Amino acid sequence: MPFKKGVCQLLALNKFSIQQWMKTFDAMIFDADGVLWRFDNPVDGAPETFNALRAMGKRAFICTNHSAWSRQQLFDKAERLGIIVEKNEIISSAWALAHYLKERGFKRKVYIIGGQGIVDELKDVGIESIPIRERPLVGASLRDQVLNMPMDPDVGAVAVGIDQYFDVVKLTKACCYLRNPKVIFLATNQDRALAVNSDLFIPGAGSMVSAVQAIANRPPFTCGKPNALMCLHLMREGIIKPERTLMVGDTLYTDILFGYNCGFQTLLVGSGNTTLDDVSKAQKSKDPMMYRQIPDLFLPSISDLLKSNMFKQTCTNLTTLSIQRVRQWLNGFETIICDADGVLWHFDKAIDGSVEAFNAIQDTGRNTFIVTNNSCLCSENIRLKARDFGFNVHKDHVLNSGKSVASFLSSKNFQQKVFVVGGVGIIEELSDVNICAFQFRNEKIEKSMRDFALEMEVDEDVGAVVVGRDDSFNMCSVIRACHYLRNPQILFLGCCLDAAYPIGNNRVLAGAAAMIALVKTITSRKPLILGKPNPWIVREPIESGAINPATTLMIGDTLETDIKFANYNGFQSILVGSGVTELEKVERIRDRGQKKQMRLVPDGYLPRLCDILEYL
Repeated sequence: MPFKKGVCQLLALNKFSIQQWMKTFDAMIFDADGVLWRFDNPVDGAPETFNALRAMGKRAFICTNHSAWSRQQLFDKAERLGIIVEKNEIISSAWALAHYLKERGFKRKVYIIGGQGIVDELKDVGIESIPIRERPLVGASLRDQVLNMPMDPDVGAVAVGIDQYFDVVKLTKACCYLRNPKVIFLATNQDRALAVNSDLFIPGAGSMVSAVQAIANRPPFTCGKPNALMCLHLMREGIIKPERTLMVGDTLYTDILFGYNCGFQTLLVGSGNTTLDDVSKAQKSKDPMMYRQIPDLFLPSISDLLKSNMFKQTCTNLTTLSIQRVRQWLNGFETIICDADGVLWHFDKAIDGSVEAFNAIQDTGRNTFIVTNNSCLCSENIRLKARDFGFNVHKDHVLNSGKSVASFLSSKNFQQKVFVVGGVGIIEELSDVNICAFQFRNEKIEKSMRDFALEMEVDEDVGAVVVGRDDSFNMCSVIRACHYLRNPQILFLGCCLDAAYPIGNNRVLAGAAAMIALVKTITSRKPLILGKPNPWIVREPIESGAINPATTLMIGDTLETDIKFANYNGFQSILVGSGVTELEKVERIRDRGQKKQMRLVPDGYLPRLCDILEYL
């Protein structure tokens, strides 16, 4: 391969070198969006180049991660744009997903987040799917709605592709199915975003996959690029030889990595999602995965091919120790911090014995705090909720992630507006520090995501985007958030990375992690998470001396937030089993002893908070 990972700029070569290079491949595989066309219009000169290469005797295929359309629809589009290609020369991620299930002898139903293309391709191989349009949930609360949501027991797979109607209903239902480890989790592809123009992007399938994965807590099998499965049939049947095949694409982590995985030469074109600056970052990276994404060659556009005639922590179960020993340990703490959901209460019901335990801790003269990642309610409303349950908590001793966001921005003397994807609690906390924040909760996509993105009005005074858990989250707010975040000067803040909230009956509610993953995937920006485990959430009481880390105990139910938060702050910690984490899981992590994972291991364990009463 003459230009292996060299990012050779073909336009800089002389004619002889180009001619010699052209002799190194017999088949070409083209991505579609960004290479041959952009939405409904062809890339200038792309149809003519595609057809000319065929005329020169090169085999030419279209291999796309676009799953909203069937192969027939893609063929019709190619024909309409003047691209000469046969239907069996078009390979889509929806087609690859359907044939993957067919080859496994799959006989059950598929629940789809995605477009009609997946439905059609599954139907072509005799696999039944659940209708892709969900009825709006009806109920007094989202929890009630989810508990009453109809579930098909014959679903054996969940398939996720691009879906302009993706919302909390579909997200929740998919994740409820995926609670069953026997249900297969499939993704058509991992494309994060699609370019509308040079300044505007809309969510791709990868962003929706990341949202589901964040809650399901397991990776999908991705059927589309960069999985070599897409072209495996062509290689098996001898239609193409990897060493004699060129992959032409516009995206490093799908197209170019796909070419590498297949053993093809790779040509990156600059007419789509990737620039030479992106390639330069990959070249400078020491990550082997980034190396695989470096193309062999580069062209500004495929049409240029014609113009140049080429182309820590033990997790001790305290109930197994003597009362005297545990009591001696607990006597060393002046402050005890409790998480809320899973430790003190579950949604609208206090956990048995938690009120008595919390108040008994306070009666010993210790400082007690509630520190929660709940941003749907403001800290004062959380305090009122706790008071209604019977918890005696001081006004300033309730801290939540929304308050942490407000504290952070206030510390920066932030004077601009904040766009919020999340609960009203965030807006109320920001208002308390005189920061203007807004959101849109009832917007709908009337035509298409592209039309919405082009027609939406934007506020030029926005200086930050905050994302938290949002029961009314939809693609409108995601598109707005991502548009603002295209400006690197605009802050990207997240409330927390809580993945999911079990609600019984093997069902869950989506946490903020899914919404944040969606936006992060599209924008390729890393948010600053200001809820647990970030120490910022307790910065003010630590600085005021209300909390002394050396004499503080954190009691929580979640490893990645509560226990890691304790370790980051120098607190000691107890994990309670009344929430989302099982003791066996922690013991496995502890016994493996991997350094990075040990920060997730608590010092002690109790089944429930009320078990602490015996030791006070």
